[in-house]
Amino acid sequence: MVDVDPDYLMSLYKDLTTIHGETLTRPYIGKWIKVSGPVGDIHSDSLSFAGRTSRTANGIHMLFGKHATDLPLLRPGQTVTVLGCVYRIGRFDMTLTDCEIVR
Repeated sequence: MVDVDPDYLMSLYKDLTTIHGETLTRPYIGKWIKVSGPVGDIHSDSLSFAGRTSRTANGIHMLFGKHATDLPLLRPGQTVTVLGCVYRIGRFDMTLTDCEIVR
């Protein structure tokens, strides 16, 4: 389990090239992280948070796959907590897989 927030992970790219940022974030890939925020957009198997205003973060993309059954019950702006596996970390966004809503 990762005990840092997504903004920290994306900030590891600050003032670095992508290849150097990838080297710094590699230890976090495949680890689990818990994130919270207001629901933005929902697709059939994914969710993104709304209103990411951090200087560094444009978005957290959460892919649910077989755990997508709760997604139709969510409403825009509703705050949710999601547990997911870190798949990719970029300079401005990150992707989590195998996500599920934490109650």
